Amino acid sequence: MNAVPTARDNPDMRGLAARITGYCGSHWDINAVWQLRHDVRAAMAAGASDAAGLGALGAIEAVLDGCVAGNRLPGPDERDELQDLAGRVVLHRSADAPAAPDAVDGLVQAAPLQASAEQRFETPPLAYWRRWSDGAEAPALPAGPGPAPDPIQNEPPARMARMNDTSSRKPGNGDGEARFQYQRIYHLTGNGPLSLEVDQLLDQAGLNLELLDNEDDLAELLQALPADLLLVDAEFADRIDKIGTLIAGYRRQNPKYLTAVQILPADIDAGTATERFAMMDALISGSADARGIIARIDQILRFGKSDRYRVLIVEDDRSQAMFAEGILRNAEIGTKVLLDAVNLLPTVKSFKPDLILMDLNMPGASGIELTGLLRQSSEFRNIPIVFLSGESDEDRQMDALEAGGDDFLEKPIRPRRLIAAVQNRIKRHRALQGGGEQAPHDSGLIRRSDMLKLLEARIGAEDQALLFIEINGMNLLKDRLGLSELESLMQEFSAFLAQACDPRPVARFGDASYTLLYQGDCGDAALTAYAEDLRRRVMAQKFEIKGQSVEFRLQIGVCRLSHAKGSTGILINAGERIARQARGEPSGVAVFTPQSSSEVLREEALIRLMADAGHNDCLSHIYQPIVAVAGGSEKQFQTLLRMRDDEGNLVPAAEFIPIAERSDLIVTVDRWSLAKAVSTLAERQAGGDPIKLFVNQSSVTLLDEGQSAWLKNLLKAHSIPQNSLVIEINHNDALLNQQSIREFCQGLIYDGVQFCLSRYNPRNDDADLLESLPISYVKLADRLTSDLARQEVRDQIKALADGAHRRGVEVIGHCIEDAQSAATLWMSGIDFIQGNLVHSASASLEFGFDQSVL
Repeated sequence: MNAVPTARDNPDMRGLAARITGYCGSHWDINAVWQLRHDVRAAMAAGASDAAGLGALGAIEAVLDGCVAGNRLPGPDERDELQDLAGRVVLHRSADAPAAPDAVDGLVQAAPLQASAEQRFETPPLAYWRRWSDGAEAPALPAGPGPAPDPIQNEPPARMARMNDTSSRKPGNGDGEARFQYQRIYHLTGNGPLSLEVDQLLDQAGLNLELLDNEDDLAELLQALPADLLLVDAEFADRIDKIGTLIAGYRRQNPKYLTAVQILPADIDAGTATERFAMMDALISGSADARGIIARIDQILRFGKSDRYRVLIVEDDRSQAMFAEGILRNAEIGTKVLLDAVNLLPTVKSFKPDLILMDLNMPGASGIELTGLLRQSSEFRNIPIVFLSGESDEDRQMDALEAGGDDFLEKPIRPRRLIAAVQNRIKRHRALQGGGEQAPHDSGLIRRSDMLKLLEARIGAEDQALLFIEINGMNLLKDRLGLSELESLMQEFSAFLAQACDPRPVARFGDASYTLLYQGDCGDAALTAYAEDLRRRVMAQKFEIKGQSVEFRLQIGVCRLSHAKGSTGILINAGERIARQARGEPSGVAVFTPQSSSEVLREEALIRLMADAGHNDCLSHIYQPIVAVAGGSEKQFQTLLRMRDDEGNLVPAAEFIPIAERSDLIVTVDRWSLAKAVSTLAERQAGGDPIKLFVNQSSVTLLDEGQSAWLKNLLKAHSIPQNSLVIEINHNDALLNQQSIREFCQGLIYDGVQFCLSRYNPRNDDADLLESLPISYVKLADRLTSDLARQEVRDQIKALADGAHRRGVEVIGHCIEDAQSAATLWMSGIDFIQGNLVHSASASLEFGFDQSVL
């Protein structure tokens, strides 16, 4: 019999298979796809498996080839196939492969190979030797390849009483098996052929296996003995509600987490079954064979789901707790419910949550008191605490935050918002702890953990500041280049940024953000000048990738270390927040300035007014005419929001709009503005004097889940002319959210709504929004119309106008203050002008459009 050829140093096939099943059970990225394909090819070249295993490796390579060629990640069906193939690879690894001491030694064994004269290798069936030795006892599993497991019996294996007796169990055969032989697995089995084969392999591995055939026995056993894993056969899929209730009850009462795995029926797709089987930690396709199931269980027992987020829900109302638990588990977030807050500290110590979701009002101890207790403990003081409560008293909410809470969410809450709030808070917490950082790849960057240590050591320094550098349009670059090419581009960009900032340390903080530690003059003027110069130099640099030229757009938020209040988290949060604010600045730079006590009081007063905008008269519209340069009688106005405070003083939009955005009130303000505009349009139409209104809307509002339906209902309730309402969208916001904005606009075209891109100033490498969005107007950016003395600016405006006209889009010149600018724009081909040259903004809608000719 000829041996399978092997290389001197065979790749670790078990490790390769474990990596594949690990990715299938969690999250893929394109780099993992490329690396796995490389390793699979190396394993095939080394002959690290028998013929059947090499066939499995070839099939894995084919799946990964398709992903690499399409620059995509494996889909649900491909993941199931890869998991099954990974199990086959382990079972058929070469006899000369190195034997790493882990659980796979017991879970899967390479069967002996037979070869014909033509070198055709086949794997014999389990317990093939029984054909020649009746009643012969199967030997214990040897350390290397040896006889296959005991034969599958025709009748069901012994009941749990017999299985619990381990006195006759065969000894383990290595460190890996010994480490896992005391793990207890409960198998709710339908006693089918597949189940019998799985049970036999698990038993041979030395695992403490308990077999059950109904939910009542499972409930009884869960009360008596804790377990590590529950495996549920496909035959019980229709009883998942009852089983899920048992699992949830067990997890609430036991500190030891029970991992639940469901084998799906053949007619259920794993990709669409997550909501129905929300209590399960893993779903195994019904098409998987015993080896694929064993490989998945092996991966869970050895690696668990340590990367999964863990949330402790402290809530005395069982129904509310189950509601939150169901939402989070649907998002694959591990949860534990604590109904009795008395046990908080021991539960936090044993469960080790990434975040605590806390009710505010509970009998015995309030959420505020419990938060104070946790914050006094050095062990738990950094765990994020988010309050989820129906408490509407703002003072009470502020008390909770001042006690140490990180956020306050009001009930009722949309599932998507709860998931996003929890995930974002945990991501930030893990980032601050140094988890998941990216290697610098010799780019000149320092590691994120090292940057955090530097910031921690220098918090409070008067001569140092953090620059939070944020890149715009990463999603567009990803769509344009693909993940692998984008990462290569980002490494090149990182090297350039590090060189541009040298000798100041820079770290990559996220996919599209960097942090820089500045030391020197920390006056506003010096910080702004440095940040603006850095931004200018970076944005002027062109990067070549795949024959394309890419220029990066970015904004920079600056926060002095002396404003961090002793916390690195506060410092980075402030930097990120001020970087977002910098998007609206012409310079792309903003410096954080802490509010004085009087400013805080004023902001709180404005927030109260905006929150109740529908019941007071604090908001109003004023109007500015938009006039055709060639003359015309169409009456069209720009609506401008104004606000009056409690004392009747006028508050400019530049002050209260950022406050509304920070306070999650921008949707409320934008909806007031739209409702007022539609009401005005309806009144003018009824009076026989129709007009057109341009209304500015935030991207946050446009992307709000219910905004489209709300606006459709508003239009149905009023009779307004077609194309009389024009919604203005910021050009940069549309670039960042192109797909979502397109869906919103297309959904309202047939309702007679038109759209205008404001602050329009595209660069050569920007996506052509006039092609992809249903735009009727563009309004030129102020930086263009304020710099008309330069010939290159006039040429740019003419090119923009010509391009817009080819697509049937009309062009508006904004903020026109003098006749010379108006004449220049007219010569450049624009269609309309707006500004104080025509008429200043006022509360009146009366203007002689038919008498206005440039």
